[in-house]
Amino acid sequence: MQRSHARSRLKHKSDMDPLHLHTQPGQRSSLAKPKCKPKKSIILIIVGSAAIALIISFVCYTFLLSGRNRRVSLRYSVVIDGGSSGTRVHVFGYRIESGNPVFDFSGDDGYASMKLSPGLSSYAGDPEGASVSVAELVEFAKGRVPKRVLKESEIRLMATAGMRLLEASVQERILQVTRRVLRSSGFKFRDESASVISGSDEGVYAWVVANYALGSLGGDPLQTTGIAELGGASAQVTFVSSEHVPSEFLRTITYGNVSYRIYSHSFLNLGQDAAHEKLWESLNNLAANSTEKGIVTDPCTPKGYILDKNSTGEGVVLPGESKFTDSLQAAGNFSKCRSAAFNILQEGKEKCHYKHCSIGSTFTPNLRGSFLATENFFHTSKFFALREKDWLSAMISAGESFCGDDWSKLKVKHPTFKDESLLRYCFSSAYIVSMLHDSLGVALDDQRVEFASEAGEKGIPLDWALGAFILNTATAISDNSEKFFLSNIEEDTLKVQMIPVHRKSSTTYVFTTKSESKPTKPILLLVLGLFLSIAITLAFLFVLYMILFSGWNPRSSFRYSVVIDAGSSGSRAHVFRYWLESGKPVFDFGEENYASLKLSPGLSSYADNPQGASVSVAELVEFAKGRVPKEMLKKSEIRLMATAGMRLLDVSVQEEILEVTRGVLRSSGFKFQDEWASVISGFDEGMYAWVVANYALGSLGGDPLHTTGIVELGGASAQVTFVSSETAPPGFSRTISYGGVSYKIYSHSFLHYGQDEAQEEILKSLQNSAANKDGIVTDPCTPKGYVYDNNSVLAAGNYSACRSVTLAKLQDGKENCAFEQCSIGSTFTPDLQGKFLATENFYHTSKFFGLDEKDWLSEMIKAGKSFCGEEWSKLKEKYPTTKEKYLDGYCFSSAYIISMLHDSLGFALDDERIEFANKAGEKGIALDWALGAFILNTDTTISAYNGRSRKMLG
Repeated sequence: MQRSHARSRLKHKSDMDPLHLHTQPGQRSSLAKPKCKPKKSIILIIVGSAAIALIISFVCYTFLLSGRNRRVSLRYSVVIDGGSSGTRVHVFGYRIESGNPVFDFSGDDGYASMKLSPGLSSYAGDPEGASVSVAELVEFAKGRVPKRVLKESEIRLMATAGMRLLEASVQERILQVTRRVLRSSGFKFRDESASVISGSDEGVYAWVVANYALGSLGGDPLQTTGIAELGGASAQVTFVSSEHVPSEFLRTITYGNVSYRIYSHSFLNLGQDAAHEKLWESLNNLAANSTEKGIVTDPCTPKGYILDKNSTGEGVVLPGESKFTDSLQAAGNFSKCRSAAFNILQEGKEKCHYKHCSIGSTFTPNLRGSFLATENFFHTSKFFALREKDWLSAMISAGESFCGDDWSKLKVKHPTFKDESLLRYCFSSAYIVSMLHDSLGVALDDQRVEFASEAGEKGIPLDWALGAFILNTATAISDNSEKFFLSNIEEDTLKVQMIPVHRKSSTTYVFTTKSESKPTKPILLLVLGLFLSIAITLAFLFVLYMILFSGWNPRSSFRYSVVIDAGSSGSRAHVFRYWLESGKPVFDFGEENYASLKLSPGLSSYADNPQGASVSVAELVEFAKGRVPKEMLKKSEIRLMATAGMRLLDVSVQEEILEVTRGVLRSSGFKFQDEWASVISGFDEGMYAWVVANYALGSLGGDPLHTTGIVELGGASAQVTFVSSETAPPGFSRTISYGGVSYKIYSHSFLHYGQDEAQEEILKSLQNSAANKDGIVTDPCTPKGYVYDNNSVLAAGNYSACRSVTLAKLQDGKENCAFEQCSIGSTFTPDLQGKFLATENFYHTSKFFGLDEKDWLSEMIKAGKSFCGEEWSKLKEKYPTTKEKYLDGYCFSSAYIISMLHDSLGFALDDERIEFANKAGEKGIALDWALGAFILNTDTTISAYNGRSRKMLG
């Protein structure tokens, strides 16, 4: 009998009560029509309308009259940029006009900054030392902010690549010191406001600011400008790409009706200073390991440079003491330095598994469009006084001259520069050419790339902290009103909606122009207020009349949406019907408003025949069309979201399959955009499930430590998602704000650790072992009597031995753990906190064995021992309705679950904090990540239409 490697996630469909999505937790709308008697209500309507008119008139008069006075009141916000070479405080002053924040970055009242060196990361060996510089920056900020508004002004610390290079435990110790300073600063501060941000976020912030300043947002995506940043510890590349971009490198920003698919990546350790230090270390190692008394030369340091052996290396460029010895000498040579820089940039390229890797083994699409080269690209170009035209070719000439000059002459030519600053320009000139031209492919005479530190007619600084300030300010204002505004330098009002791939939320930003208001006479304002009140009252009367006398039902206008979950074991179409009440989407997952259909196998099974994927997708589309009225097709969105099965494939294969599905969806008649068919990250998948679970349980909006975590065991991957009080390394955590509560969430997808994938890998290793030994090996995870096609593997069901094999799989690579704690392999996993719901295969296996919720983990061991020890023939008799391709997997799954939850993640066998489930809450809402995707995408669309912001932000 042949073993099937396509495992199934058995899903249970159920009817559910309506679920209302609101901007504030706890609010609910009535779905029933009011039980009023029309003949008794007419007088009440008239009296009520008159009262409403008077109240609205008073409010309008008061608000409009007092608006002029409120404009002059400045608000303040502080952002501390914890960079690798230093820490800079930005103090912003802004004002509110008609509920809209207005920024002015040119005046003294609107903006001020100060930078102190060294960066926070330099305090790795002495975290307490970080308090001094942060306290000094805080004092500078307090000098710019009036004392009366100090408690209302937010202060944030956002650390970048220098801190990302440190271990998570060291990061946390430094951050805790800064948090202590900020808590006592007098500013408005929360602990989560001091954090290490990802390089991708840093790049996107800069991209948004640049294109906002240039006025290119809202137009053709191919006419936008990319950003290339060269920092001290990392380099970022961010731009709109027309190529397929793997999900881990992709961000999608929708501005008005235009979507921008943005490639963004941070090359950690490849910043100018980090790369220079890497070169020095390699040269020193070469000199130290040399068996002969030869001389090792440094081509990136001008001839004649001698480092004082007692130097402590004050500059961030210098990596430590006595870098030049008798066997290592400075020998400036631009061409050789360029070759050395190129070797650093290309290191690891042989491991590239993408179509195109320009730097190392990292996917990089071909550069297209215009670019602004910032930070050290700009500083080095300005140092050499390069002109914008052909500056890259001019950089070569300048670098050759500088590197070839004698150190003593260079100090005479540049007397105002410190030695540690002057020293870097030979390396930086070569490194810039090697990165932009030799690696990224920018032609030396390419007019599309300009160096810059400002953009636009207004000279807006190309500083990512500016983007962070704008977005955080907008978010804060949206918490107090249902929409918020940001001033734009253009004349027209523009709308932007940001939808990051690695974040499960979106925010609507409306940018309005700054205008000079003229004094208006109170009598005119009163007339305007009366006019508005009459109009609103008439509208109120009309709606009330329609409800009471004509039987009008606000839910009569239905909307539809389709989500295709392309899982590893099959693809499922979810068809949703919903309606709006008071501008808010209302969901009901009963039979009338929800339907689904699953087809096997999954899309990943078409790796060798991508065209074959069209058949199942077309069938799912036809199913969906049968549930959606024909006249609504063009207005109803359809999305295909693929998960771990597709993530296991090469990017080129993923794209071939996705392109086939896009062809089907384009011609489906539904509303569809190409980017709506994509491979989502495991992080996103876990976040969707976490949001749905805690929404269903009613724990969102409350104490973060009382939320419920999710552990999912799929076919190709396993996800762990929960609120953690520990600090997670970049890439493992995300912050969600619900109402006024922030949740710092750990989430990770363990690819290849899904139940089917793990069992298949173990079986393959057994077959390879048998082939190498030229004998027979036993499989302890399959009941005795099961017959394989491969006679070299013998089924020998043994629960204890199977548990040992699965634990070895889960712990494989743990010796490479670079964190304080790795529960599974070499991946960081914080201590589990709070309650958990174990879903998917955790649930299916528990239900198969008929386990009780109490002590189900210890019962799993007993059930597994009994099942694994039974003969295959008897098991088939005992479970006649279970297909063999599923039945043979329960020995493995029972052992794998214990190895994962108990032996690896540390749940006690009698731990009552963890329950298996496929639904949550009193209403029995399904724990299906596609439900979360539908809710968030639908709310995003409605929010964009209404011009209001969502309360769930990632």
